[in-house]
Amino acid sequence: MRGIAREDLDARSFLIDSLRSQANPALRQTVPDHLAYLDAEPQVLQALRRSAVSDPDDRCRVASLVRLSQIGSPSDSVRSFIATLADDDPSDVVRTAAQRCLESFWPTTPARVRPLAALRRRVLEDTSESCFEYLLEELHQPLDPDVRVAAAQLLATCWATDRRTVPALTERAGVEEDPDSRARIEAAVTTATVYAPVHDLLF
Repeated sequence: MRGIAREDLDARSFLIDSLRSQANPALRQTVPDHLAYLDAEPQVLQALRRSAVSDPDDRCRVASLVRLSQIGSPSDSVRSFIATLADDDPSDVVRTAAQRCLESFWPTTPARVRPLAALRRRVLEDTSESCFEYLLEELHQPLDPDVRVAAAQLLATCWATDRRTVPALTERAGVEEDPDSRARIEAAVTTATVYAPVHDLLF
């Protein structure tokens, strides 16, 4: 690793402090980009880890975890840290960004998000109770809001007459953090409510 000039040390200290103390999130979000120029110094990696976990703004957290992935790969410890965010972080935005970093910077890491195509193919091939339960699981999976929405839409159209469908969709809509996904799941509730009596007439 190259030697660090005095001005680099001063810049590193300033940027690390700014990552923690800058009040404006729009400015704080740009700090990881500048830190990335200082290589994978332990202090830099530690600061990015701290920001990725504790910054109050999701956009800043994502900026930090992306740069941490960029300069920290192929480190197994950094990969494990990003994988933990992908699995357990309370924010949908951060979980999704962490999953994308795993796929981009550690391409051999098994994907944690089921493709939408696989979800729809399962429904085409199986309309049994086990498929219904599978869709309920996908409706509540934490990693990908698009998968939750697709599961809601499939439940609303394929299991509209099942008495469990509308309560399950209503419950998910009530706890969905992503506004766009919540609106689409609420629309699925309406679809199921409207489609159920039509289904009974047709079938």
